[in-house]
Amino acid sequence: MKSEVYLIQNGITKLKSKNVLLGNSNEIDSLDNASINKKAEKLFSKIVDFSVTSTDTIEKKIGSWAKLSSKNYTFY
Repeated sequence: MKSEVYLIQNGITKLKSKNVLLGNSNEIDSLDNASINKKAEKLFSKIVDFSVTSTDTIEKKIGSWAKLSSKNYTFY
């Protein structure tokens, strides 16, 4: 989990830096195109090169992430 969090944070930092260099000062509005609170969605696809598959808040699969809103995630 710690390594995934680090890679996600690093991906966010890279995206912010890229936006600054391109003169785009917009806030990052999403990290992926996944649906909220749905299983088997690809999370963080806009910022990392590896696949993170979601769980939902009912299943709460251990070792998985769930998307709670466009900007909130939880890890089980």
